[in-house]
Amino acid sequence: MLEEVSYLGHELVNSSFSLKKEPRGKGYYKYNISIGDKFNFFKTHDDEGEHLHNEISISINAFVHGFEKDSEALVFIMDIEFIIRFELDKGQLMEQDYAMENEWFFMNFASIASKTIIDSILSHTALKGTFIPAHRLPEA
Repeated sequence: MLEEVSYLGHELVNSSFSLKKEPRGKGYYKYNISIGDKFNFFKTHDDEGEHLHNEISISINAFVHGFEKDSEALVFIMDIEFIIRFELDKGQLMEQDYAMENEWFFMNFASIASKTIIDSILSHTALKGTFIPAHRLPEA
């Protein structure tokens, strides 16, 4: 069934950024992405009421906490919440349990969307150019 799922995009729902101190030199960050508490399945219709296709949306939460090199001194905090959206053929249904069993599939898209959003926010700060990976990192 996953081969019939198409990525439609992402929508930023909420974001916060706080620069705690001016960045000096190198540092490191803690970065996490997780599935939120919202999963929606709905049918999409045209103006005449004809069923076009089905969609699912999944809420995603991510954070980045930046620190000074060799310390726990916090430099910045960023939290984001966004939705990733997918299209299914009008004959396809997807339950939340099935989506959670295949979390890896959806989290690949969430990781790329998260990087895009974070890069965009950071590009307007003193932290422009901070590297955030586009792939999921193995858990330590």
